[in-house]
Amino acid sequence: MTHSSGTEQARPASALAIPPLPAYAPSPETAAGTAFLAWLRTPRPEAAPGIWRPGHQPRFEQEPEQASGLRLAAGALLSALCAWMVWWLLYDG
Repeated sequence: MTHSSGTEQARPASALAIPPLPAYAPSPETAAGTAFLAWLRTPRPEAAPGIWRPGHQPRFEQEPEQASGLRLAAGALLSALCAWMVWWLLYDG
């Protein structure tokens, strides 16, 4: 058993252990990002710039029905009343 000198502090063996260098560089097939690389290499259909592929769903030919002005106003009024009620309960205690 060897003794360390008084100036050196004892360190656990795990703190001094350095892993060995790899014998070869990792290939893309064994790298951690294989799913990402497979996604990058997936063939995609031709599309205009800005269209998300794969899995893009084209827009409907007919736009969905727009909400009426009365419905929008009623929703805004209900939201304002709820906000006022919460503010009042917090302020009043």
